[in-house]
Amino acid sequence: MQRYSQTILSWVSTLALTVLLSLSVSAPSEATTVRASSSAPAKVLQAERIAAILQHLLQVNALQFSGEVRLVSKSGYHAEAFFGAPGYIQLGESFAQSLTDGELTFVLAHELAHLLTNHAERVRMFYANPTMAGFASPADLHHTLAADADHSGVQWARKAGARPEQAVSALKRAYSGLSGTHTTHPGLDKRASALLAFQ
Repeated sequence: MQRYSQTILSWVSTLALTVLLSLSVSAPSEATTVRASSSAPAKVLQAERIAAILQHLLQVNALQFSGEVRLVSKSGYHAEAFFGAPGYIQLGESFAQSLTDGELTFVLAHELAHLLTNHAERVRMFYANPTMAGFASPADLHHTLAADADHSGVQWARKAGARPEQAVSALKRAYSGLSGTHTTHPGLDKRASALLAFQ
């Protein structure tokens, strides 16, 4: 009987953790999941915070996103969007934890912009026929898409209550410790100037 009770308790605990780690976030006609990297209470709380910010961001902008946000524990990892059907966002846990709610709102909005606009198609067109796509190089393509994502992201973030200067401070955190030329994103000063133009 004791072994049976322990088995039931273990099953219930596993089910509870599964529910906690797959936090459903309702957007219009869609559902988004934020997945923590482990069942540690601090990780779950972080996932809940991100889920709440993402839900608000999606709702106030009437955006539909059925992909996931995956939290990873890689050292020095910031944020990245992965194209697909529907695509997903990968977010470094330490980086997310270092951000204020306003900063995190912009980071999520920037990555969503990559996924919810036509960036996947523009990348596909470039690699299929670079001359027809209108970009001089892969760096030109990626810089343009990053600037586009900043443009949409800061507008969406503002609707969710974030300020352009919080977008800039999020970028400063992301660029902290980096040096040299960034092949996928424009330099910090250029991006910051463009974001602050939305004041």
